[in-house]
Amino acid sequence: MIKDICLKVSFERHRPIQSASDKKPKVSLLQSVPPTENAHIGIGSCGPLEEQRAQMLRLAMDALEEHRIEPFYQPKVCLTSGRISGFEALLRWKDKHGQIRFPADIDAAFGHPDLAVTIGQHMRRLVFANVHDWLSNGIHIGRVAINVATAELQNEGFAVQFLNCLRDAGVSPTNLELEVTETVFLGRGAEYVERALHRLSSAGVAIALDDFGTGYASLSHLNNFPVDSIKIDRSFVQNLSEAPQTAMILQAMLRLGRNLGIATVAEGIETESQAAYLRTHGCDQGQGYLFSAALPAHEIARLCKDWQSKNVLNQLGAQSRAELWASIGAILNLQPVSATGAI
Repeated sequence: MIKDICLKVSFERHRPIQSASDKKPKVSLLQSVPPTENAHIGIGSCGPLEEQRAQMLRLAMDALEEHRIEPFYQPKVCLTSGRISGFEALLRWKDKHGQIRFPADIDAAFGHPDLAVTIGQHMRRLVFANVHDWLSNGIHIGRVAINVATAELQNEGFAVQFLNCLRDAGVSPTNLELEVTETVFLGRGAEYVERALHRLSSAGVAIALDDFGTGYASLSHLNNFPVDSIKIDRSFVQNLSEAPQTAMILQAMLRLGRNLGIATVAEGIETESQAAYLRTHGCDQGQGYLFSAALPAHEIARLCKDWQSKNVLNQLGAQSRAELWASIGAILNLQPVSATGAI
């Protein structure tokens, strides 16, 4: 059975450039941070960086306690058929004025061992409940990907807790995908991470390796861990119009996925030219603003029912072969595209 690789390309237009925090935990309802926590997280510390971190932690704790953290969902689209193949759950939170905010604004919370775990548990409960409701109403959503913090995976009981939460929600593990970054394989607790991933994979949860090709990327991880999905950093797609060598690296990663039986998913696609290039070079799925922004849970049923496979993919299919190759050639030669989907 073909596995999944995800190509990370871009994010919402109405937000600042996404930080790694948006791919961090989608985490659980504060089970109550003890009163002494304030001293531990540095509230009252002097210095701008310490104060900024403390402010982020305050915002995250308040949002959790007041139930203002929730998942938004962005569809993943098959680049061959145009159908929705799954979703990724992305953390969003509302400020005191009801404005939607992004994970970058509470980034420090995802590095805090207690707060990250609590946010993750909260997010999973909400996501699992949403998945159960959609399936109960006959809405086909594919797998829903959810991020997990390193602090959670390094907990020896994480896999059991994850599967128990799924069972309590009445959701099959085959409806979920777990996204992790390669940093979880490094340092303290790595042995717990390996056991957790193998247990979850055996139960039917798909495993996605995020940010592949950057940082601590190692091909050995594809061999030693049960990786079903690889997300290649979005910079490889965004830089197609700037550096021909980037296109060569991207093609090599797509070939690697095919040779290993791992499907490729380009995340954050924003232009028709990017979609055409990726489709032509064998990328299996796409995700990004070209298809849809991340949406709140109550809008997903309508999105699935109203989805038209023809959208941009049919526009691409309507192009002549010559036009398609002209678009691709323009990317590789660093020239602007005159047809639709100009870079």
